[in-house]
Amino acid sequence: MGTALPGALLSLDRFTVLQGSAPASVRATYGPFSTKQTVPARYAVPDPLEPPRRNATLVELQDATAHRLDVSAHLVFRELPKDAPVLRVLFHTGGEGGARRAAARPRRVCITLHATIGTKTLTATCGPEGEEGACLAELTVPAAWWPADGKGKRPPKTMKLAYSAAEASSGETGEGVCGKVSVQPAWPLGSVTLAGARAGYREARAGDCALLLPRAPLYPHFRLHLPFVVRRDASHTIGHVVIRMKVKSGLRLVSVTASNSHWAVTAEVKPRAATVTATRLEQPLRDDDNLDTDIEESTGAGGPGWEEILTWLVEVGAEGEGDAEGSEGESGRGMARISWSAKVSSSTSVTSTTEETPHEHRVNTRLDIEKDDIQAVLPISKNWEVLNTAVLTGRQVSQAMKVLIVSQAGQVADVTLQSSCHSEDESVLKVSSSCSSVYVDGSEIRGSSNASIIVKYGTYTGLARFTVWMPEYPLEIDVDDNRLSQVKGWKVSDEANAKDRLRRSLSSRGWGGSRPDAPNSLTDQRSCRLRYQQSNVEVYARFLAKDHDSGRVSYFVSRRTWLKVTELVLSLMRVSDPRIASLRDRVLQGRSTGRTEVQVLSPITGRVIGLREVRVVNDKVSISRLLVRVISGLQLNISPDTAIENGYVSETTVTRRLTAQYQ
Repeated sequence: MGTALPGALLSLDRFTVLQGSAPASVRATYGPFSTKQTVPARYAVPDPLEPPRRNATLVELQDATAHRLDVSAHLVFRELPKDAPVLRVLFHTGGEGGARRAAARPRRVCITLHATIGTKTLTATCGPEGEEGACLAELTVPAAWWPADGKGKRPPKTMKLAYSAAEASSGETGEGVCGKVSVQPAWPLGSVTLAGARAGYREARAGDCALLLPRAPLYPHFRLHLPFVVRRDASHTIGHVVIRMKVKSGLRLVSVTASNSHWAVTAEVKPRAATVTATRLEQPLRDDDNLDTDIEESTGAGGPGWEEILTWLVEVGAEGEGDAEGSEGESGRGMARISWSAKVSSSTSVTSTTEETPHEHRVNTRLDIEKDDIQAVLPISKNWEVLNTAVLTGRQVSQAMKVLIVSQAGQVADVTLQSSCHSEDESVLKVSSSCSSVYVDGSEIRGSSNASIIVKYGTYTGLARFTVWMPEYPLEIDVDDNRLSQVKGWKVSDEANAKDRLRRSLSSRGWGGSRPDAPNSLTDQRSCRLRYQQSNVEVYARFLAKDHDSGRVSYFVSRRTWLKVTELVLSLMRVSDPRIASLRDRVLQGRSTGRTEVQVLSPITGRVIGLREVRVVNDKVSISRLLVRVISGLQLNISPDTAIENGYVSETTVTRRLTAQYQ
């Protein structure tokens, strides 16, 4: 762990831990003493089978549980079109241990998805279940959150996402409700761009009104916004609209909302029928978040000449609820029906005697519902970073991966073994044929901040992006003192030279050897040499990843951070001239005057990937004192390092008192 410091403190080290499901542990050794401690998990889930004692510390809580909370969140899509307004995020809590462990110790945790735009926030919850420990959080984004389609280009709106975890409720308060015990506070997930409709709309027109129906295919459990527009003309202003709507064959009405601040909407909505009254306002309402757009600046979803006044939110039922088309379509395809009517008047007062009785226009339309299909192929990994130490050790480094699919109806399935994968660049990162892991084996030549793995399941494709950190060459070799002097008045036996001289002497006399029990003065010869200083040697590496699209170089933790890799390359370290100095473990010992190099060799190519020159000189130094201290124990304390993310500080101390008899 380092050179002993004054007092009871032995060493102080900083380290970081890559995210993973398996708890990391640190071991400290000093002479015959050894101690080990598990790195405190940031978040832990209480075990329902063996709950920890009350007021337990974080370390005690972790010891009482069989796993850490290794929640990973995966956006199904990073762009949300207006005609598919349901935001989906896949949460995965599966860790090491397999199905048996998952069944024995279920993960009773409830995850909440937070979506924010301006000062408004929506939430959705889900609870991981089954052996995979996965769940899909679905959140329907209001139509008013999308930017209005107006003249000129408007900057896209983005929605910020975060997620939190809490202990699952006992079920008494209702399914899907999280408990009050927070396990993980809100953690940022990223952002989603709100985009316009993918395929546009088709009109179901009735006089001066129209209901806009999406051209994009619909699927079971699908939610969609149906904009309602009225004609806008300078010579004819519509001031009042009464809409009656009925749905059947697998559709359900959820809600109706005003689309802009110039209209007030009142509604009585039931799952199968609704009556809505929309009235134009003389003074527009203003929203605090300015989510709604002034109609003078916007033409709405209906295009020029039309004004969007309200939006219906409709939900498609389960597969098979719609009318079967039989011979009209493919097997499994369904059809839903919408019947609606609208009464339009140009005055806001429908009882005015000067106005004619509004004419009611009735329209019947249908929506085709497709059979459930795959929406996305999602590669899942607990850690999207790979630290390539294989180029230093020759030992493979792997990272587990799974492939999950999400269907249009919201079903999740593991298809890892049925998928095929390949790496875009195997000189950076490789993937197993079973798609169960990515790995590096030491043959890589560079790192990358966007190493891509292509995943295929049938005709569908998914993409996984990893950051591969590669050590920068040459490695940095740190020698406490690269000038080793002679220790005055100190000589030691030179066993290596003695054996060499013995071998040459026996060879010159023609002896093939001697009996072990035969007395021979040659075997009793001892050779002495001068004693030179010794110095500790450490090897450091700086890991980097390059974005090959932009050329930007990123460094692991920071540009000024060097990681200690001495333990990894210890067997590959050597002294170029062993007559000048010798290297045993991490200790460099001078042998005779001269210059030499401490080198680190590549396990793959055998080339030198790091070196440091060392000089052994005739300058004499004297020993000033010898110090003896009693050590009776070793302690290790690990605490979070607030300076860096996932950083920790390990403090190793020694005990100098004898506290027990015969100790």
